[in-house]
Amino acid sequence: MEKAEIITLKEIGSDYILLHGTHRSRRVRFADDSMFSKEDAARSFELFLGKAAIVSVDGPFRIAIDFETDDSSDTSRVHWLYHTIASIDIC
Repeated sequence: MEKAEIITLKEIGSDYILLHGTHRSRRVRFADDSMFSKEDAARSFELFLGKAAIVSVDGPFRIAIDFETDDSSDTSRVHWLYHTIASIDIC
């Protein structure tokens, strides 16, 4: 089972998003790839500003905005989003 942390999407910049967790914040800067420019990648999160998100804790960085919880089994189904990351800064 993979470990993840629930965070809040606090800010969207021209090519980054700022994620705020319980113990730390992360500034995730995007890189251009064949599908999205770094600016488009950042803008794709605009509808989710202030909302809860999930980030992977172990392994490669991934973020999920859309997730479903199942209270009867105490589990969550996570829909991961993949973007090309230039850097992650701990704030």
